[in-house]
Amino acid sequence: MKLGPLRVAVIADYAEEGWPSMDLVADMLMAHLSAEHSDSVEATLIRPAMPVRFGRLTAGPRSVDRVMARLLDYPRALASARALVDV
Repeated sequence: MKLGPLRVAVIADYAEEGWPSMDLVADMLMAHLSAEHSDSVEATLIRPAMPVRFGRLTAGPRSVDRVMARLLDYPRALASARALVDV
């Protein structure tokens, strides 16, 4: 029995957080997995949009949005993606 490629989730930071070095790492990892290991690895980028709750009101609560998104929303997004990947 032949198994298919290993389904790998590349979990990136929220793009809205503006961490260019972390975005670059995720993008490079996706590119290299695709270019060099596409026969054995099927990579999926997980990078949901960050929900904005309090940041709409003023510029200050943006950090509250970030914390809530990391602690509540991102885990939910990962849980729903869990069935689509092996690791």
